[in-house]
Amino acid sequence: MGDDTRWLKVGVPVVGVLLAAIGLLYASGIMPPFGKTGYIERADAACAKHRPALAELGPAPRSAGPDAFYDHLRRVVAVMRAAHRDWGAITMPPGIASSVRDAYASTDTAIRLYEQSVEEAGRGDLAKADAYLQDANKQGQLAFTKSRAAGLNVCPVGF
Repeated sequence: MGDDTRWLKVGVPVVGVLLAAIGLLYASGIMPPFGKTGYIERADAACAKHRPALAELGPAPRSAGPDAFYDHLRRVVAVMRAAHRDWGAITMPPGIASSVRDAYASTDTAIRLYEQSVEEAGRGDLAKADAYLQDANKQGQLAFTKSRAAGLNVCPVGF
């Protein structure tokens, strides 16, 4: 029959090399960390990098009139859309994919409503713009709540 421990002589070093390679890929950032915690860290980091751009824009100038307000909102929405795109580029682990996809979809809906509000304001229809803005704010609150329930601490940005 031969030596029954021969597989140990070959198998153990191969497994060691594979584990070392996986560790190296993980440490270098080529291979993302597994599971919910790793996903949340990467997604929140992707969103957090957009916070300085929002802070730079400052609060909405509500007293400056509708033109200034909607111009500001247009710039805020551009940052929100960029953060949303970066968040979406992070691969979701299967264990939380459903709740994260739900939060991500709610965020997308809110951003689209904000974009529609800006478009209506640009057309001069402030009544429609305000209606879209109210809907966007409600959807944004829902997106925020769903994101926190999924375990995210930073995403979505701007809500």
